[in-house]
Amino acid sequence: MKQVQQQLESQAGEQRKAHSNALSEQQVAWEQRLAQEEQRHEAAEGRLMAMLDSTSAGTRPGREEFPKTSAAV
Repeated sequence: MKQVQQQLESQAGEQRKAHSNALSEQQVAWEQRLAQEEQRHEAAEGRLMAMLDSTSAGTRPGREEFPKTSAAV
């Protein structure tokens, strides 16, 4: 009876280790994915800021196409 109990405890310990290792691997994978997503986000943010800068500087094509209207009609 004691031998069976020891065997079961040993198996339970091995399962805990395997589960812990799997969780650690999953955490590393999630952290890597998060870092990649942050890099993509920062790159996209940089592109958007460049677009905003170019439009505020007046380099947008067609900006001068609209005639200026006078207040006295």
